[in-house]
Amino acid sequence: MTTTIEAGAGASTMRAVPSLSLFEGLDPTTLARVVAAFAWRTYERGDRIGWAERADARTVVMVSGAARLVRVGPERRLIGTGLLEAGAVFGRVPFSAEPPAERAEALSAVRVLGAHTAEVERIALASPRLVANLLADTSERLAQTSDRLAQLAFQSVPARLAESLLELAERFGRMTTRGVRIDLRITHGQLAETISTTRETLTKAAGWLRSEEIAVLGRQEIWILDPVALADVAGGVRVMPGRGNGTLKVA
Repeated sequence: MTTTIEAGAGASTMRAVPSLSLFEGLDPTTLARVVAAFAWRTYERGDRIGWAERADARTVVMVSGAARLVRVGPERRLIGTGLLEAGAVFGRVPFSAEPPAERAEALSAVRVLGAHTAEVERIALASPRLVANLLADTSERLAQTSDRLAQLAFQSVPARLAESLLELAERFGRMTTRGVRIDLRITHGQLAETISTTRETLTKAAGWLRSEEIAVLGRQEIWILDPVALADVAGGVRVMPGRGNGTLKVA
């Protein structure tokens, strides 16, 4: 269930905003305008983050938790286009005439700040630092999108899965005596959408990683037992025995 906090969040916003990269280095006057413009909303795992929807999209900033961006393709097929963590900006992009083409889904309990995009634009026009922060965020997002397109074009399914697991580990993992533990409940179906393959093909690749004692995709968490070997899979140095050329292609 979604909980909305629309009022009385000024003090909480004031504490959260300085720690977010979008608002880094803002002068006190601009910071006060930001606090007045943004309001809180919380979502539970599995919720669609409504503020980022086409109909009434706002500019949204992730404060805590994890979410993913997905795009609906032909025959209602979902394609994962990115992961969201604290500091990520999504929804309607300021100074863009295009509505958001993606929707956001919570992978855990999340807290976000949202504001009417027109108000963010008004604040940014008087703050070169906020404009620079917006440009930096947009550039980073474009670079991530470019990397994902290159993975789809040049990597096998096991390599794309390994790359995705390494990204999850970097963002959400923690080191233990057994290996890197990722306490994020992401299903095989969601991972398949992220790397643009079928669930069946992903399950085969995941089974191979488990048999090689490289990574284990559990129901509640993901374990990376051998990060070096996983990096070798991502780089094509280590391949899964498959069809023809020794790699498992998209089904």
